[in-house]
Amino acid sequence: MKRIKFLLNNRIDFVLEEGDNCSSLIQDVTAESLLVTIPAVGSQWRLLNVGDVVECLYYCNDGNVFMFDTRILERVIDNIPLFRISYPTNYKKVQRRDFVRVPVYLSVIYAKEQDQIKDINRLLRERTPDFIEDLYKGFWQRGSTLDISGGGMKLATKNPLEPKTKLIFIIRDCELELAVRGKVVRCKKHVGIRVSYHSGIEFIDITEPMQDRIISYIFVKLREMSKREF
Repeated sequence: MKRIKFLLNNRIDFVLEEGDNCSSLIQDVTAESLLVTIPAVGSQWRLLNVGDVVECLYYCNDGNVFMFDTRILERVIDNIPLFRISYPTNYKKVQRRDFVRVPVYLSVIYAKEQDQIKDINRLLRERTPDFIEDLYKGFWQRGSTLDISGGGMKLATKNPLEPKTKLIFIIRDCELELAVRGKVVRCKKHVGIRVSYHSGIEFIDITEPMQDRIISYIFVKLREMSKREF
C-alpha cells in the first residue's frame, strides 16, 4: 500500500483505552513525524504521555479512513500546545459504513417511527436517549444485539420485524448509550432454546459523531477480545 498522504488541517482521531474518540488536527508533516493539536473531546483536552502508543483514525479528503498505531514523541509549545507523533509505517484502510462487526450482546429497545412525532433526525441529534425514550413511551419493545458495526447491527427479537420498516433504537451499555434510526434489511426465524427472530438493521441518517462513538466502542471490544486470546 502507498504511504498515506497526510494533509494540513485534516482530522486524526485518537482512540483511547477508555473508549473515547478524541479529535485532533494536523499542523505539520515531515518524513518521520506529524505535528498535531492536543486531542480533545468537545472542549476538553486529553493529555497523553510521551512514549504512549495510541490507535488512530485518519480521515482523507476523498472519504477514505485509515487506522494505524502511533507513538507520542514529544509535546511542543508553538502558540498552541501540540504533540509530535511518529509517522505510521503500518496502517489499513477502513470502510466506515461496512466496518467490521463485533459480536456483542447489548440491551436494545426499539419502536416504530410515529407520524405524529416530527423532525426525528433533529431530535436524535439534539436530545438525550432518555428524552427519546419518554417521547415514544408506550411504543417500545425489547431486543438485544448479536453484533454491531458502524453501519448497522444484527438484532434478536421475540417478534418478527417487517423488512423496510423504519425504527427508532436506543442502545445501552456501560460504555455506549445512544438513540439512532434504523431500517430492517432482512428478518429470519431462529430456532434455538426458544424461537426468536434475527434481523439485519442498517442505520439511517446516522450522524458522524454517533458513528464515531460506535466505531470507538468497537475498537475497545476488539482490544478486549484480542487480550482474551492470549
